[in-house]
Amino acid sequence: MKGIVRAARFDDGLAASAFLAGLGLVQPEGEAARQHHWDHIWRRNPALERGGERADLGWLIEDEGRIVGFFGNVPRIYRLGERRLVAGCATQWGVDPQWRTETRRLAKAYADQGQVDFLLVTTAKRAASRLFLENGYGAVPQPGLDSVLFWVADSQGFLAAAMRRKQWPGLLARLGAPALALFGLAKRRFQAPLAVERIGRDGLGEEFDTFFERVVAARPNRLLAERDAQTLRWSYPDAERVEFLVVRETGRLRGFLALFADDAPAIGLKRRKVIDLMAEDDAPRIVDSLLAAAFARTREIGAPVLELVGLPDPVRARARLAGALERRFVSWPAYYKPLAEGLALDAESAWYLSGLDGDATLV
Repeated sequence: MKGIVRAARFDDGLAASAFLAGLGLVQPEGEAARQHHWDHIWRRNPALERGGERADLGWLIEDEGRIVGFFGNVPRIYRLGERRLVAGCATQWGVDPQWRTETRRLAKAYADQGQVDFLLVTTAKRAASRLFLENGYGAVPQPGLDSVLFWVADSQGFLAAAMRRKQWPGLLARLGAPALALFGLAKRRFQAPLAVERIGRDGLGEEFDTFFERVVAARPNRLLAERDAQTLRWSYPDAERVEFLVVRETGRLRGFLALFADDAPAIGLKRRKVIDLMAEDDAPRIVDSLLAAAFARTREIGAPVLELVGLPDPVRARARLAGALERRFVSWPAYYKPLAEGLALDAESAWYLSGLDGDATLV
C-alpha cells in the first residue's frame, strides 16, 4: 500500500465527509449540509481575509481517486501583542483501517506544512498524541487542559445519564440523586456581584471588537485566538447552540462567557459548556458573575450539568472556589508546533486556550 498524499482542495469536502462518516465520525446529514459545512470552514472563514488564505486546507491519502485518509485544517488568526499570527488547526482526521500503515506518512505531510506560523491540535487522543510528538509538536503548557470542571444542576438527570453510559439500572439514579444533590449544594458557592445580560450570536457587535483589542493590549505576551465580533459569529455556525452572557459597567463591555449546547443524545444527557470566557484583567468579580449566571441559565433550561473546558488558571481557580467538581481525561489533548522564526510559546503564561480554539464549535 502506498497511495498518493496530496494537499486537499475545495472540491474534496463532500468526499471527505463521506469518508469520515464511513469511519463513524459525526458529519452533517445530507449533501447540502455537508457542502455548507466545508464552505463555512474553507470559504467563509474571516481568517482568509487576514493572512489565513496562505494555509493549506488539509492533506489526504488518495488511492485511485478514492480518499483513504484525511487530515483537515482550519486556518485561524491569533494575536500575540502587535503580532498577527496564522495558525493551522487540525480538524476531522481519520485513516481507513486497511491503510493504517500510511498514517505516519499522512501525519508527517500535515505537520510539515510551512504556510502558517504555528500548528495546533486540541482534541488528540492517546494514540494520536504519539504521532504529533513524533512530528515536532509539544504539549501546550497550560495547566488543567486534561480535566473538565463541572457542576451538577439536576442530580437525577445527571445520574440517569451516567447509569445509561454504564448500562446500569436506572433505579440507582433515583436512589443516589438526593445524596448527590446535597453534596453539590454543600460545595457550590457561586457569587454574582455584577449584573449579567444574555445576548444571541447575531447580537454580537462592535463592542466586542474594542473589548478584544483592550484585552490584547493589556496582555501583550499572551497568545489569543481572534475574538472580534465577526470571528465570534463565524466560530458558532449554529446560532441556536450558543448564547453569550455579558458583563457591562458604565456602558462598556467588561467580560463575556459563551454558553454552548453540547448534548450527548446517546445517553440522554442535555449538557451546557462554558466553551469560552474572557474578562478584562481576569477580574475575579467578572468571572464569578459570569459563572454564576451560566449555572443559573443551565438550571433554567433543564440541563443536568454545566461543564467548563480549557481556560487558564485564573479562571479555573474561580470555578473551583464556586464548587466545581473535576474529572480527568486519559491523555493530554492539546499540542502545538511553532513554525515562525523566533516564536516562543513554551511558557504557561503565553497561553489562553479554551473550547473556542481548534474546531470544537465548528463540527
